[in-house]
Amino acid sequence: MKMIELKKEDYNNVKLHYRYISDKYYKVIYTQTNNGWNIQFKLTQSENKIIKDYEEPLIEDWMEEESENGCQIFGIEDDGNIVAWLTIGKESWSDRLRIYELLVHEDHRKKGYGKLLVQKAKEIAKEKRCYCVILETQTNNYNAIEFYKKYGFKLFGCDLNCYQYNDIKRNEVRIDMVCYLTQVSQVADGTEFRVNLK
Repeated sequence: MKMIELKKEDYNNVKLHYRYISDKYYKVIYTQTNNGWNIQFKLTQSENKIIKDYEEPLIEDWMEEESENGCQIFGIEDDGNIVAWLTIGKESWSDRLRIYELLVHEDHRKKGYGKLLVQKAKEIAKEKRCYCVILETQTNNYNAIEFYKKYGFKLFGCDLNCYQYNDIKRNEVRIDMVCYLTQVSQVADGTEFRVNLK
């Protein structure tokens, strides 16, 4: 097993096959009051198994366009085959590194490959002087949420209608997760400084 950086031109038309099964999801409860809005994410047992099966490109033009100096792609090779993929890019407007795609083939899960890919993203983020790593997942992808939490990610945003007009009703709301690598602080004169976190 080894991790390698993949040449983008060799993987332009590659599609990743995502499949997950879950019996839990985070129910989104959204209310509006006179004083503002409330959004709650409540862990809920699903009446039926949640099965998602879809494909996404490993890299897309918009990822390249919004990333400073374009994206990078990494793969984990096992027995001559790429069995895990990671697409990342530093956002051109911020000091954040975004994980666009992270997938470990179903037959190669529970071998630590996902952990290695997250560690690689954090390593690249530090090299690029990013203060955090961010990613997108969905409220019905319980296993992915738990995986990311295990490696220091936490909820920091959501989009209630990202995929369809009824994402809340469908229990598939986009959530953004963040893992902070540095703590940004200001002193009295307004000077900013960063402290690296473990």
